[in-house]
Amino acid sequence: MRANLKCVFPPFGRLPPFWLRADQTGSKQRRLAIHRTYLCAFTCHLALGRQHTCIRTLLRWCADLHLLFGSERWKQRLNSGAIFLPCPRLPVLVSLNDSHNQMVVHWAGEKSNVIVALARDSLALARPKSSDVYVSYDYGKSFKKISEKLNFGVGNSSEAVIAQFYHSPADNKRYIFADAYAQYLWITFDFCSTIQGFSIPFRAADLLLHSKASNLLLGFDRSHPNKQLWKSDDFGQTWIMIQEHVKSFSWGIDPYDKPNTIYIERHEPSGYSTVFRSTDFFQSRENQEVILEEVRDFQLRDKYMFATKVVHLLGSQQQSSVQLWVSFGRKPMRAAQFVTRHPINEYYIADASEDQVFVCVSHSNNRTNLYISEAEGLKFSLSLENVLYYSPGGAGSDTLVRYFANEPFADFHRVEGLQGVYIATLINGSMNEENMRSVITFDKGGTWEFLQAPAFTEYGEKINCELSQGCSLHLAQRLSQLLNLQLRRMPILSKESAPGLIIATGSVGRNLASKTNVYVSSSAGARWREALPGPHYYTWGDHGGIIMAIAQGMETNELKYSTNEGETWKTFIFSEKPVFVYGLLTEPGEKSTVFTIFGSNKENVHSWLILQVNATDALGVPCTENDYKLWSPSDERGNECLLGHKTVFKRRTPHATCFNGEDFDRPVVVSNCSCTREDYECDFGFKMSEDLSLEVCVPDPEFSGKSYSPPVPCPVGSTYRRTRGYRKISGDTCSGGDVEARLEGELVPCPLA
Repeated sequence: MRANLKCVFPPFGRLPPFWLRADQTGSKQRRLAIHRTYLCAFTCHLALGRQHTCIRTLLRWCADLHLLFGSERWKQRLNSGAIFLPCPRLPVLVSLNDSHNQMVVHWAGEKSNVIVALARDSLALARPKSSDVYVSYDYGKSFKKISEKLNFGVGNSSEAVIAQFYHSPADNKRYIFADAYAQYLWITFDFCSTIQGFSIPFRAADLLLHSKASNLLLGFDRSHPNKQLWKSDDFGQTWIMIQEHVKSFSWGIDPYDKPNTIYIERHEPSGYSTVFRSTDFFQSRENQEVILEEVRDFQLRDKYMFATKVVHLLGSQQQSSVQLWVSFGRKPMRAAQFVTRHPINEYYIADASEDQVFVCVSHSNNRTNLYISEAEGLKFSLSLENVLYYSPGGAGSDTLVRYFANEPFADFHRVEGLQGVYIATLINGSMNEENMRSVITFDKGGTWEFLQAPAFTEYGEKINCELSQGCSLHLAQRLSQLLNLQLRRMPILSKESAPGLIIATGSVGRNLASKTNVYVSSSAGARWREALPGPHYYTWGDHGGIIMAIAQGMETNELKYSTNEGETWKTFIFSEKPVFVYGLLTEPGEKSTVFTIFGSNKENVHSWLILQVNATDALGVPCTENDYKLWSPSDERGNECLLGHKTVFKRRTPHATCFNGEDFDRPVVVSNCSCTREDYECDFGFKMSEDLSLEVCVPDPEFSGKSYSPPVPCPVGSTYRRTRGYRKISGDTCSGGDVEARLEGELVPCPLA
């Protein structure tokens, strides 16, 4: 099926004379073909309006008709008396006849056509008894079952149960499959064409493959009483044990660590841990060092290292306090400073990706606040109060969420592809959607604002929702997913492949409990439109050039797609019978125009179906230079200078129905701006005044230190910058202007004594 809408032509003799003048060369049949296409565009123009996406693509077809006319495909279109509007190609359906309740899918990447899929039962619900592995060599058009290759060899008829598989980031042809119970691995060097199996001396609960050395990997046996860590340098064929009593482990990160560096967090008899670093897999003491002792938790994040320690306080009403220790650029770890008098239960690193650290600090009264640091991550100031945070055994652990979440999380989303834009959820009371509201920042937490609701519904009806009335747009994040298990909300979607484009599930009102719809922003969250009614699965391809969506919670055979960033939608019938859909995916990177639907024929008789939908035809032709425009992100007030500079992206015009292509390179131009108040945040020891509209930083009464004291050391004869209560946001590049002179610290000489 081509599409639900087609243009039907009148007989040739009824064409107006001006259509005959469109092309006076070539045969009468060729002219007829061209005239019919022009008339189709004209008919659609009258019916749909000149801005409809079909018009320009149809007119482009006219220019190519001389080449197309000789093909059988064109003759069939011509003889049918209709030209169909562009839409996805007929889907390819694969029935796996597999009833496992989970599927893990991996695209090999690097322009390979290989997809590997593992069908298994949930590891959390019960002891899995079986699994099946499938491989596609044609990008999802067909899948081959390879489970028979995953056996224990001659003389052992036991059936392998694959818990998970691993893909080498250094060589996309390599995979490792691990058995859930046996001490056995299977490896492949050629996209599963040949597979070798090996007995290994431990049960591989976790494997960690090296990012550059394809033969190198670490294996962890969590089931062993001594929690053993193993190393292999021949891609899992032989192993040596390198440490015991391991709590966590990770490879070092280039360029901050030497090659083959590993970090481990080791359990100690005291109940706490010691963090070690080694550059030779703990073969010699000379090449290992202690990073920090008496550690509760440890985490590596690019150029940062984080650890928490419990410190016992002498002479204090509190018997102990939790401290956050930080290292920047692999310097020695130091205790971070927070301006608060409230007892601290735990820390959660919400983000450390932009040379600045966001940390959720959970207090004893189940209240969590968001703090932000300077570049080194040592001095933290309050950014946002009452952020939604959950931790097993901590914040929110007395709610139903404890049955569905075994890892801590915060409702905090970094908008990818842009600097400084984040979306967070505020919580006021118990953990339910009636108490949840969304806020956004465009200056990395310097100021936060509620999201402006769309002006109209998807049907064009006016939405009466004003910020002054306490009404705004609220977006579902992690907690909403867990609270709605039967109809799990899709997370916020933003990617580097399409800067400024965001798709989210949410609701308009005073909180997140109102009716759920799909909302789209083409302006990095500054403005929103209601795109689809009700919850949907969604994703995009072609660098955001086409958005795909399928309704959730029902059997359906309708795929909705948009080629203009969600402004208008078309419907495509992807199967004769309705399918219960579990997911809609495309290859990570979102460059492809091929999408994969995962579903089942009937909800109560589950059997996996995989449908491949190629949307190339829906985009028509390759884009030309005229199909692009220059775009700069801005905040809700229209300010295009974010973090001190204006960034200009090259983006496809929404109404240009054409495809960018996988190799599309998005040029970026950056120019600095003069400084404004938005380029500054409150300095350590200061906070925003109670009247947020003033945007003034005042001394924080909870700060017990001396805000204006000189640094230590401060050599006589030198100067230091005495704070005025503000500091430039880390990564902000603004320069000059009256505001900079007014807010930057005053240069004063160091005291004599």
